[in-house]
Amino acid sequence: MVDIGIFRSGFPDSANFGFLESLGLRSIVYLCPEPYPEANYEFLKANGIRLFQFGIEMCKEPFVNIPEETIRKALKVVLDVRNHPVLIHCKRGKHRTGCLVGCLRKLQRWYLSSIFDEYQRFAAAKARVSDQRGSGHLEPSRAYLEYHVDDFSGWLRRRVQSSYKWDRIRSCLSATDMCSELNQSYRMAQDFFNARITPLQSGCCKPPTQCGYTFVNPTYWISPINNAADMDCLNWNNDQNQLCYNCDSCKAGLLANLKKEWRRADIILLITLVALIWVYLIGCCAFRNAKTEDLFRRYKQGYT
Repeated sequence: MVDIGIFRSGFPDSANFGFLESLGLRSIVYLCPEPYPEANYEFLKANGIRLFQFGIEMCKEPFVNIPEETIRKALKVVLDVRNHPVLIHCKRGKHRTGCLVGCLRKLQRWYLSSIFDEYQRFAAAKARVSDQRGSGHLEPSRAYLEYHVDDFSGWLRRRVQSSYKWDRIRSCLSATDMCSELNQSYRMAQDFFNARITPLQSGCCKPPTQCGYTFVNPTYWISPINNAADMDCLNWNNDQNQLCYNCDSCKAGLLANLKKEWRRADIILLITLVALIWVYLIGCCAFRNAKTEDLFRRYKQGYT
């Protein structure tokens, strides 16, 4: 909750619709340029929620300046009490949402230090270089990496954004023992925090670090009083059949795992290609030598 009648979050999916209904929303301010998903749009239509879209590109390197006029228009919507309760969201509910909320705080005469503190609390530190590669993000006091779905290309994201496709993938993931084996390997919190777990385990078996959950074991965590920093924080469930399988972090972990497997496949294919080229060259040399020897033999026979 940002203020009375104003909320913020990451991108909501069908699993969050029940919670959104409980807020009694009148409006949603959407800060991404991509079209709003059909399922979400139908939910808004069914509940009489008005959508305001202000397309702001992701601020990756090279950095993108957020248009001042776009922020002004979005602020007018947020400040108009006729639109309350209103939910502000982008993909992760961090940077674009944080910039808009920061401007709102400035209008509320907050000190700049307090505005930046709030921004950092929600956004946390992000390694921009790794953002572009989808190679994971370092978190304080953690050896493992965490993954964000919007770090990957649109083509890859579309492979996991469909609820129908993801339900099938999720059922396969939950049937494995990748999460339960963490409980056997890591009993103490510090041992787990120092572990080099896989992208899938990082995304699906535990809540995101920024949510502030307290460790009990790798797949069981105590919820903080306020865990609304990200929609994934609300999606986490200690039920061993649910965990974070509905989280965007799980989808990101799957995509990161796929990219890692593709890199291995690329290396194998490259080695195979080099080997085939060598075989081809050796074959060509052998064939040429055989032809040369045959030519000399015929020439010699004809000469004698």
